[in-house]
Amino acid sequence: MKKLLSIILSAALLTSCVQTPDNVKSSQPDSSQSSQTESLHTESSQPVSKQMRKTTTETDFESCTADSRNIILAGSYDNIKLDSNFKVVASAYPSSYQAAVSSDYDKNADYIFGLFLPDKTQGYYEDKKQLHTDENTGVRSYEYTNGTSTGFVSSDGIVAIVENEYMNKAEYGNGIPVNETRNLIMPVTDDKLSLGTETVDVRDMQQKSAEKLNSFIASDKESSSVKCTFDYKPYSVSSVTEQSGETLAFLHCRQTIDNTPVFDIVPLRDSFRNMPAMLGSIITFNAKGNIVQMKKQEDLDIRSAEKPKEILTAEYAFETASKALAPHLSHTARFEELVLVPTIESTDTQTIHHDLKPGDAVTLKPYWIIHFETDWWTEVYAAVNAVTGEVEYVRNRD
Repeated sequence: MKKLLSIILSAALLTSCVQTPDNVKSSQPDSSQSSQTESLHTESSQPVSKQMRKTTTETDFESCTADSRNIILAGSYDNIKLDSNFKVVASAYPSSYQAAVSSDYDKNADYIFGLFLPDKTQGYYEDKKQLHTDENTGVRSYEYTNGTSTGFVSSDGIVAIVENEYMNKAEYGNGIPVNETRNLIMPVTDDKLSLGTETVDVRDMQQKSAEKLNSFIASDKESSSVKCTFDYKPYSVSSVTEQSGETLAFLHCRQTIDNTPVFDIVPLRDSFRNMPAMLGSIITFNAKGNIVQMKKQEDLDIRSAEKPKEILTAEYAFETASKALAPHLSHTARFEELVLVPTIESTDTQTIHHDLKPGDAVTLKPYWIIHFETDWWTEVYAAVNAVTGEVEYVRNRD
């Protein structure tokens, strides 16, 4: 597993997690720190207009959410400006889910290796598969190579496939410079991305990524105890210039459950501590538009699902975040989306963000996320619990 993670993730991400948080407290005088901390956990907020609703039910969700953008635009906020392209993105009324990290995904290793790493003449060789066990976590991972590419399938559901010529050369993480990040939440308007002297087609990358990741949907369904609809959808694409000088594109895809995305922008500092380190699925492309690396996030066994009777509206969540952060911060809101945030209960007080291992219990809770800065590894956002109104503030940017 350590070898797997060293290939797909820069060690800089791991070291960044021990830094002092650059959050609301650090930017304020000592006298304001305690009141600011309290404000981040308040449910009280006053509507900015009579149009605003505090909550919505599943019955009214679609029509209510359709009006949310205009209501937010009509509001008045001392500390938040609105981007001219500000959108509210919510595809379905959410559920809360109880889940666990799959502990037997490695049983599918033969299927995955045969699918993605077929031998040119005789198919997949069972006797070439190697088993590794992490001494610290007990996570098992199978490794297989067909001479051109190498694959890793671990017992916690992480899958990585790497072209051998890009082994340890297609790295990403906090501390590795990112040239550009383009958000893909809304339909793509600029379909070309520059990679050095070449350009790649973003829509073509999206299609190729979907084909790869959708191969796992059958396994996702099989591993879950509760019937759910699974999918993978693009979130953003970033261009990164590696130490070798080659510029690569990293397409960040997110799993959706019942049409609501699983949120995976991990806080890099000491905030939102109950959110584990789920880093999503990343497909890497070279300047020729070819996939050279693929990493799929942990596989979750959905064990129960429950729809809340009502959730906060997008506009009320926005106003709640504004009041919780005011008057100390000034941001521009790019978009607001409804997501499922993975949370865990952990007794490990030394680790800021828990690395998931097989069998770990995970609760997926509906949240409204208000995105302020969306560049990869320097994100800034407010997360509002869509049921309780509790607010978390995450600042990955220095």
